[in-house]
Amino acid sequence: MNPAELERQLRSDSHGGAESDDPIAALVSPLDDLPENAPLAKIEAALRNLAVKLDGSDSLRRSTVREAALRKLEKIGISAPARLLDAALESGGLETSQQQGRPVLFDDPEPWLHPVDGAGLLDDLVSALKRFVVFPSHATEAVALWVLHAHALEAFSISPILAITSATKRSGKTLLLELVSLLVPRRLFASNISPAALFRAVEKFTPVLLIDEADTFLRDNDELRGILNASHRKASAFVVRTVGDEHDPAIFATWCAKAIALIGRLPGTLEDRSVLISLKRKSPGEQVEKFEIDRVASEFATLKRRAARWAADNLDALRKADPEIPSALNDRASDNWRRLLAVADLAGQEWPALARKACVALAGEVDEAENSALIQLLNDLRELFETRKVDRLASSDIAGALGAMEERPWSEWRRGKPLTQRQLAKLLAPLRIGPRTIRIGDGTSKGYLLEQFTDPFSRYLPLRSVTPSQAALGAGLRVIHDPPQKAAVTDRKTGLSTEERKDVTDVTDQNPSLFPEGSKAWTQEV
Repeated sequence: MNPAELERQLRSDSHGGAESDDPIAALVSPLDDLPENAPLAKIEAALRNLAVKLDGSDSLRRSTVREAALRKLEKIGISAPARLLDAALESGGLETSQQQGRPVLFDDPEPWLHPVDGAGLLDDLVSALKRFVVFPSHATEAVALWVLHAHALEAFSISPILAITSATKRSGKTLLLELVSLLVPRRLFASNISPAALFRAVEKFTPVLLIDEADTFLRDNDELRGILNASHRKASAFVVRTVGDEHDPAIFATWCAKAIALIGRLPGTLEDRSVLISLKRKSPGEQVEKFEIDRVASEFATLKRRAARWAADNLDALRKADPEIPSALNDRASDNWRRLLAVADLAGQEWPALARKACVALAGEVDEAENSALIQLLNDLRELFETRKVDRLASSDIAGALGAMEERPWSEWRRGKPLTQRQLAKLLAPLRIGPRTIRIGDGTSKGYLLEQFTDPFSRYLPLRSVTPSQAALGAGLRVIHDPPQKAAVTDRKTGLSTEERKDVTDVTDQNPSLFPEGSKAWTQEV
């Protein structure tokens, strides 16, 4: 660091621009927030930050800062401040010259100077997030509530995972995780983490843990999944490991707020402990602002400071909160959402109602599972619908047609055998597409309607121009209506007539369809 750069650093305070008349105080500022009897881990982190700030300073400056830091450490009751301070300054914040990696440093927000309106803050969080990511309904509200829960974690006994998932890549997962990282305190961002690194980092720093690319390492790591499972409840968020030459047992805390992004689904036990945000790739008509971190950093930093102040002012109220839980939620979902509903109730205005709509909509959400063959399957299904010029296909016809395709995996899908109807349904289930009872010809069969695939085709397959044959798909075809029911038929199981049972779905398909004249599906002219 050259002298000019050093002087600019000394004169820039933590608010990002106001000049300071005391450059020594600015350098010692990492120690300002240490209370009496501060945890040793927090003292160590502050000293490492101090050492990094002093990097490149001359010996006089280092000696002056050492004296100022010594006074601060003595004031908060550190018994051997000189030894700790010298260890930090001599190593420059690193253990030794052979130390691998870099030290973990945190940018803890300074709480906003004035009391903060919770509802206004949540509104601003939602607006900021929606600028850059296309969210499903109610998901933005859930993320905003989760951010405030992370700031107020001290008030809670359960911390739901924020699970950010999608069926395919390029759906905005990493971007959303990065946005969240700019809003939460003590963020620790990782694209991979070992079980030991997780519990040691949490024990030492109590960060907000942000894990990306979890699909690449989490599913086959039983130990890591077990630690994350246990960290859901504060009372059980501990692991026991042996340490030192004597292998003494030691307890490590795993309690922290966690957000995990991945393609596909979380393992079931983790999914059950999560608030699920299932993102989809932008459709052609959906537009968002391009994210540039340098342009929005100060705006998000302000939101983070406001969140820190709101949480600090409301910790006691959140500890005592007992929000009303919608009856539609199961026990685990109630545990997950109780904390977010407490935040919403305390924020007031429209947020209690918004939060309850969100939890009912998202609590039972099944995210889209990634399958390496999913996109290929959608491509082949679109081709089938287009080449046959129909709006419905029987499951048996689809399985047979896929199994006959050369250079496709369907003919030897499992143990050398062709894809079955059941396996087809399982592949499509993560997209919430399931077989229906449809009318084909004079009878009914299990199958799929073209309209079920309209949204997935637009999101996950490349756009294609409409060909003349596609444009003429309905030309010359006649609309088919199911024959009217002449008399009510009594169901033997329920004793209700078909007039009374409006939920019957396995008798006839209620949607009119188009079929080429003379085909097997042709039944009746209007």
